[in-house]
Amino acid sequence: MIRSLLNATACCLLHAGVALGQPASAPTPPAEHLGFGGYAGIGIPSAVVAARFSAPFHPRGALDLDLGRSRDGGRPTAAYGAAVRWLRHERRADGTSDYAILGVLVMDSTIRTDIRFPDCEIRLTDRHKRLSGQIGYGVDWQARNGTRTGLEFAGGGSERSGPRLFARVFVVWGPKARTHRRPDEPGR
Repeated sequence: MIRSLLNATACCLLHAGVALGQPASAPTPPAEHLGFGGYAGIGIPSAVVAARFSAPFHPRGALDLDLGRSRDGGRPTAAYGAAVRWLRHERRADGTSDYAILGVLVMDSTIRTDIRFPDCEIRLTDRHKRLSGQIGYGVDWQARNGTRTGLEFAGGGSERSGPRLFARVFVVWGPKARTHRRPDEPGR
């Protein structure tokens, strides 16, 4: 899991190096776009590595869908997530933004109960899908080449799944970013 997080961090650093060599950007911010990528997250009680699909539905809002793997007691399990990302204000001209996260996370969970008697042992295994609400905060940067990288902090939980906290590093690739005109800008 640590290796996956290091790989995601290396991708973010490589992306930053490539983007620094780009020509100066226009003063208008890049518009949100469809994108596909992945993230690695360190969490309590488990870490997650997932693929991410992002789709905008508003100039300040987007939907992120995640599908990945987690570890539950040393055993790999499935993890699914969906979250709305709402920017506090429109993306800045340099491509940076900060946003609120509101969503759900579903993780497979295994509960093992061992019952021991002097002459025998009984092991009960109960597998569940645990649904947890998630609320958080994130910062990201979208380059003109369409790559978006960032860092998110999210937490939540439920009565059945217990508390869940995550710090995630992500990279999402998409088409070259379009810029959108502000209503007060003259036409081109």
